[in-house]
Amino acid sequence: MDSDLRPFSLGDLLDAAFELYKRGFALIASTATLVHVPAFVAFYTFGESLGLEDLGTGSKESQVATPEELAAVGLFFLGVLGYSAVFGIQHGAVSLAASDLLLGRATSLGSVYRRLTPAVPRLLCTLAIGGLATLVALILAAFVLGMGLAALEMVLAPRGLGQTASTVLAVFVGIVVAAVMVAGGLATAGVATQVVLLERAGAFRAVGRNASLLQGRFLRTLAALALVLVLSQGFMLTLYTSLEWVLELSLFAVVPVPELGRKVAEGVLGAVIGLVVYPYWSIFLTLVYYDLRVRREGLDLALLAQRVLKRRESAGSAV
Repeated sequence: MDSDLRPFSLGDLLDAAFELYKRGFALIASTATLVHVPAFVAFYTFGESLGLEDLGTGSKESQVATPEELAAVGLFFLGVLGYSAVFGIQHGAVSLAASDLLLGRATSLGSVYRRLTPAVPRLLCTLAIGGLATLVALILAAFVLGMGLAALEMVLAPRGLGQTASTVLAVFVGIVVAAVMVAGGLATAGVATQVVLLERAGAFRAVGRNASLLQGRFLRTLAALALVLVLSQGFMLTLYTSLEWVLELSLFAVVPVPELGRKVAEGVLGAVIGLVVYPYWSIFLTLVYYDLRVRREGLDLALLAQRVLKRRESAGSAV
């Protein structure tokens, strides 16, 4: 059988991820919704019950946080960690569904979660390692940037450029922080989720395997992820702003909606947009994983898909 090795270009990856999302939209949307919607409702309710929006709004004498307020902040942080874990599970589930669709495997919502459930501890451990590594990278970057910015401001302030320099530097710091986050996450856990689920690897082996696959292709993959990040976040911001504007001019202009109702509507709107956009990330990273294997190991996707099809046909004839 002739080999059909065909690495993806960046344009191929973007197009293939979009086509795969369209083709399997029902499965992918239901896979993401199953865990995301209950978690969002629980997290939003939990956050509102803590009353953090009232923090620091008292008199000047009460600006020092009370033990109850500190406890609320701590509980909210734990809630954020739990919600992040749900995102990790959603990412894993969508990655499994995307892999099945790419290879032509018979799949369903139930089969995706049956395979995902035993791997959840390994998956969350892998993502925790990636998160800690990214946090360390951010701390180191912040330290270096802080020292550099302080020195630069000392030089520019006597020349009357302090305010302008601060604005430019703030933009620069934001770009660097975003770059460090993407680079740190990619270096430790870029396709580690796919390694855990598709190769059944443990957490530390998955991180090592991720680094091995990225060897010699880190900058190319980083550029691809940065592009997807900019496009997806730009799309989400544009869509959210447009729909919020429509709500303001239509529903909120006609019906007197209290402030709490507006907050709930805006929160739900943001969650729905994220629920639609974020699965694309998981699909894209799954394609990146297979592309790295094609380039580094000569994995033949066409041959692999044909083997899956033959197993399905054999199982059907046996029945």
